[in-house]
Amino acid sequence: MVFRPLMKEKLHQGITLVVDRYAFSGVAFTSAKELSPEKAAERGNFGNERYENSSFQEKVLQSFYYLMKDKTLNWKTMDASKSIEDLHKEIKSIAEETMQEVQNKPLGELWK
Repeated sequence: MVFRPLMKEKLHQGITLVVDRYAFSGVAFTSAKELSPEKAAERGNFGNERYENSSFQEKVLQSFYYLMKDKTLNWKTMDASKSIEDLHKEIKSIAEETMQEVQNKPLGELWK
């Protein structure tokens, strides 16, 4: 929370912030790179990370599915088994659309 005032200031200045973590990762921890546990296991080095095993990732994935039921939130899901280039294009497109949609909306709060 130490950066919250600075982040709010930058947002009010019209600056778009790209951050590598989001609030729900604290709730559901990690989502196995947005892949199913089976697809994640096909990638190299699966299981070498501390929490990367199928049973744990399945629980995390179920937590995310539960959180995604909240219709007041604007979840976007992607197929992370696509090529890096195709996934990049999709993420960029969604980010650009979202920035256009929210540019004139007031800054809200996720949780109070």
